[in-house]
Amino acid sequence: MRIPLAAALAALIALALPVAQARAEGSTLEDAKRNLEVFGGQLKDRKLGNEDLNGSIEAIATDFFTIAQPAEKAPEALAEGADEEARKAHAAAQKAYEDALKKHRAAVRDWQNAALDLVFRALKLVAYDAKNKANLRDDVNIKASLVLGDLLGDARLSECRDAKELEKLREGWSKQIRDALAGDLEEPKSDYQVPVAVLENAFAALGKINDAKSLAWLLENYSHTNNAPAQVERLKAAHKALLLFKGVKGELRFQLVEKFSTIYSAAEATASNAAANSGDAKQRTAAAAAKKFWDDVKTDAIAVVNYYATAPDGKAPANAEGQALTTMKDLFVWFSENSRKNRAPWLDEKTDAAK
Repeated sequence: MRIPLAAALAALIALALPVAQARAEGSTLEDAKRNLEVFGGQLKDRKLGNEDLNGSIEAIATDFFTIAQPAEKAPEALAEGADEEARKAHAAAQKAYEDALKKHRAAVRDWQNAALDLVFRALKLVAYDAKNKANLRDDVNIKASLVLGDLLGDARLSECRDAKELEKLREGWSKQIRDALAGDLEEPKSDYQVPVAVLENAFAALGKINDAKSLAWLLENYSHTNNAPAQVERLKAAHKALLLFKGVKGELRFQLVEKFSTIYSAAEATASNAAANSGDAKQRTAAAAAKKFWDDVKTDAIAVVNYYATAPDGKAPANAEGQALTTMKDLFVWFSENSRKNRAPWLDEKTDAAK
């Protein structure tokens, strides 16, 4: 007997609804823990495909803020005129519910910490191919860095933590990522270069987390004119990451704009003079290298200066005609004319409490 199409569709929808509802509610804590155990084992399996590892990272990211609440429900409102015994019973039920919720949140917090540990291991995962001088886990490194930055930068981290715990968590992970970058993300061999995409996403994680110490670290270590190819790639990745920080204080913005405009206006001037260089072969080679360096970094460097020189009210550096400044020379001149720290654009936006 043929089943009418409408009836068949209705049956399929009825079957799909419980699945959709389960996904919306998220995994149970027990299921999420099993997922972590599986992923921990996968990280040790050198033969496992990258797609399996990335699938597990994605599953962890999905679970991270959607683990289902405990089965206990808040007691219904106490009936008007309830006697003493009923009030005591209601208070006991309310306390039991609050205790269960507190215990659940602590367990979720512990699970999240364990999940971050494993994703960070994936960020540094290496399966070195000596023949091709490549890390076969590059795709996993990229996925892990994306997820790590997104999770640590998410406002929902505060659901299971107070403000101090949250600050400590982000500061700690920012330092671990900085240390990994400083250690070349566990490079397996001296002849291996970390791919640009891995660098960009690992640096970007720092910007997403938005820790002030990371910004200061980037300013100290990634405002230079070292034109070695590997250094240039790191410099570009760091500059892109600087554009992701939010709400930076005026003092730090001032320091960054001062340093960048000074260093890179000189690099821009050197590059512009390269074509006119008529020295010997060694000098011409050096001039060409200086020009290439500036061509490589100028777009991001100029964007960084404009970004941090923009006032909290959104007013960006501009010339007398109101046009945006697109050269480092013009930005250096602008900074020279706007270098008083007690004036705009270096004043922080006042909060309602401070007004």
